[in-house]
Amino acid sequence: MLLVCAAAVLLGGCDAQGADAAAASPPGEHSIDPATGERRMVIHREDGPTTLRAGAAVPVDLPAGFSLFPGARVVSNAIAARPGGQGVLLTFEADAPAPELIAHTRREAEAAGFSIDVELDTGETRTIAGTRASDRATFSLTVTQGTPATAQLSASTMSHR
Repeated sequence: MLLVCAAAVLLGGCDAQGADAAAASPPGEHSIDPATGERRMVIHREDGPTTLRAGAAVPVDLPAGFSLFPGARVVSNAIAARPGGQGVLLTFEADAPAPELIAHTRREAEAAGFSIDVELDTGETRTIAGTRASDRATFSLTVTQGTPATAQLSASTMSHR
């Protein structure tokens, strides 16, 4: 399901290719690594390939200025890359309270030039989200308190068309 969601988010901004382009080259490739379970999809586009990698073993590749919370364990990771940027959807667990996870990401986001546009606390779940005006990059972090806490970080540095 994560693969489908990430592909939909990534491909939502893609330009449609004409019938001639689709007939000239294969539209894409899909593979699953039997050793790690990583799913990989490559979609061939006029402006270059769009690549989606998803799975718990996919190396964490967050935008400049962001890092995985110390001691966190990756549950799932999806990276969608194309010419002009990438999007990341990372789910992780940490043995820390939600306010610590939020504070960690807030510090990094603000230091990387993001403004915090959304702060939402719904009891067990806390969310922050923001944008960077210089390039319209976005991020959000949602943390559900528990033992361990579960967090989902999404970030996009993709150019918008």
